[in-house]
Amino acid sequence: MSDILRRLNRIQKLNEISSDMDTSFRFPREESRRLGGGNASLNQNFPSHSEINDVFEKARKDVVLECEKLGMVLNDAEQAFQEISLRNVDAENNEGFGSDRL
Repeated sequence: MSDILRRLNRIQKLNEISSDMDTSFRFPREESRRLGGGNASLNQNFPSHSEINDVFEKARKDVVLECEKLGMVLNDAEQAFQEISLRNVDAENNEGFGSDRL
């Protein structure tokens, strides 16, 4: 219990020092953890809706094949799956802005 309290106290002190001296002092461990700290993975492109749908369809076909290999009989394989629709967030956001969008 005392070990946990010491760790909490240490974390609290580190947070206080980091916030009070943000511009003049940085802990070496925190350099890589800061938002956008040179991490290239933050700037990656996300897959498109069609790419995601392709992955879903491939997974659906793979499931049917694996079930057949296991000897499972799927009378109506298409009915066994729930339809997944992806929201187009960009289109929804753009609907609220008329032609006066900047």
